[in-house]
Amino acid sequence: MPEYKFEETKLKCPKCDKGKVRLVISRKEGKEYKFFRCSEYDCDWNGGFFNQDLKNIDIIDNCPSCDGILYVRNGKKGPFLGCSHFPKCKQTRELTDEEAKLLESRTEKNLDNFIEENKDSSQEKDDDLKDASHETFDDSKKENSSDSKKENSSDSNNEEPVYERIRTDLKCPECEKGDVVLVIKTTKDKETKFFRCTEDDCHWNGGFYNRDEIKTDVLEHCPRCKGILYEKIGRKGPFMACSNFPKCKYTRNIEKIDKDLEIKEDYENSEQLDIPPIDDIKTPQDDAITEELIETPQEDSEIITEKVETPEIIQESSEETEEGKSSEKEKSKAEYERFESKLLCPECMEGQVILIRNMDTGKGFFRCTNNDCDWDGGPYSQPLKQLKHITYCKEPGCKGINYHTEGKFGPYKACTWFSKTGCRPKKKR
Repeated sequence: MPEYKFEETKLKCPKCDKGKVRLVISRKEGKEYKFFRCSEYDCDWNGGFFNQDLKNIDIIDNCPSCDGILYVRNGKKGPFLGCSHFPKCKQTRELTDEEAKLLESRTEKNLDNFIEENKDSSQEKDDDLKDASHETFDDSKKENSSDSKKENSSDSNNEEPVYERIRTDLKCPECEKGDVVLVIKTTKDKETKFFRCTEDDCHWNGGFYNRDEIKTDVLEHCPRCKGILYEKIGRKGPFMACSNFPKCKYTRNIEKIDKDLEIKEDYENSEQLDIPPIDDIKTPQDDAITEELIETPQEDSEIITEKVETPEIIQESSEETEEGKSSEKEKSKAEYERFESKLLCPECMEGQVILIRNMDTGKGFFRCTNNDCDWDGGPYSQPLKQLKHITYCKEPGCKGINYHTEGKFGPYKACTWFSKTGCRPKKKR
């Protein structure tokens, strides 16, 4: 069963003018709903919903455009009064001087209480970040630091985070003095990686490194911001992305650059070969020569014909190609068969309607037996048994043939001129 609580207000019911406006708070299955109702049980007034904290319930007013209640809401330009029947009613009003002073006093008190409560926790977090980012590094301890801290993290059962630092070859883009360091913060639940500077005075924030595999050799400076480009893997393969994503959405493809570098390296490392000129290279066709006329111009612009022999292999290949073409043409010729019907041609009324059908595909078309008639009866791909039942199309202006076929909703009549004129017989079978 839901639990109800009531908060009385200073306003009267806008419908009955007898009871007062009451804020009803109902709780059911862990959810809380707040809405306005009248204190009189006989009144069925519906005041809409209240979607704010109860601390500002005294700053309310009647809506001038409907029977709703104006209460404090927060917008882009600050607090204002909005109607409880939104979005049906979009009535708004600015705060008066007294109402604005009340809100300012309440917000200042809440801020002071919040700062005092969270003062100790914020100081602890700042100390952890300082220890992680502002610490001097020695190249001699670089290899041993990672192994020792991983052993401490596995042995210790405390909730304190463990930091691992990996120095990179890049300089800090903020101060240009310190080096860029990849800090790995490990806890029981998760592991976060982010970039920081080794200088104590530098407060540069290099963003996050969102990848399990660590590759510090591929890191680069982002050309658009002060972030770091690192390798990520997407749908189309690896690419370079900025550590300040989503603020900076700069990306770069690395596949093309890697291929160009490989080609350059192969070209530089390859040995120079002594390749003879083109005129000195002989082909097997130069040995076998048959008769052929070749025109060669001289200095006096005269043309001299010389007899040159062409290879016999080419003649044999040409004969084979001609035989292959002839066989392909014979295969491409389709075999057709004719079937007569009892109908006369609707165009000339002299010849008979015949069906010409392809024996391989089974598809055919109607034509006239009169050679002088150019009537086109349209396509037909139904069984041959139904040729006995074909009839003339009775639609005005149509010279097609009606035949029986089956569809989703049962058998019906169709016209062969449907593809031309869109003819559809009205009568069903």
